[in-house]
This record gives sequence, structure tokens and C-alpha cells, in this order.
Amino acid sequence: MKDSARDDYIWNYDYYEHGEGIVEANEAVIKVQNYVATDSDNDGLLDRQEIADGTDPYDSDSDNDGLTDYEEFYHETYFLDAANADTDNDSMPDGWEINYGFDPSEISV
Repeated sequence: MKDSARDDYIWNYDYYEHGEGIVEANEAVIKVQNYVATDSDNDGLLDRQEIADGTDPYDSDSDNDGLTDYEEFYHETYFLDAANADTDNDSMPDGWEINYGFDPSEISV
């Protein structure tokens, strides 16, 4: 069980009653990466968001299309797939299409 956002350990609570009603909690020795409030690649998306969406939390441009994962998730005009360099499969990377005024969610001819 994850105890808090600032905690880097998994806590395993084993309850032992000592006759006096005293309860002890034992810390597990499992060190884990804290994804709660971490943005390892500094792209504006938290690691937990990137993991949930299938992008790499250690690479700000997971699909290498010239747009950061943040730009793809929060772009105001287009629905882009941050795990796919070419959302519309027209052989032009999403970043290139945006830079040249094309819509990366529609096939450009």
C-alpha cells in the first residue's frame, strides 16, 4: 500500500496485538520509483499520466515526431496519439504537419 506522495517505500501493514491493544506496522524493504508527482522527462506530464497513456516517462517525445508528449496531449486543435509519430498514417510525422500548417489527424495529400 502506498503511504503518501512523498514516500518512496511500499508499506506492508502487519498488525500485531500485544494484549494492551498496541498495533505495530512493519516497513517492507521494497524500494519503488515514486510516480505520484514526478515528471522525469520534464515535458509537463507526470510519469503516472504517461504510464497510463502508454508513453515513455523518460522521453519527452516518445514517438519522435518533433512534438513533446505534453504538446500532443494538450494541443488545442488536434487529437493526437503521443505514442504514434504519425497519427493519421499519411507518412508525415505529426510535428512536421503542425509546423507546416497541416492537420496531423487528417490525411494530407
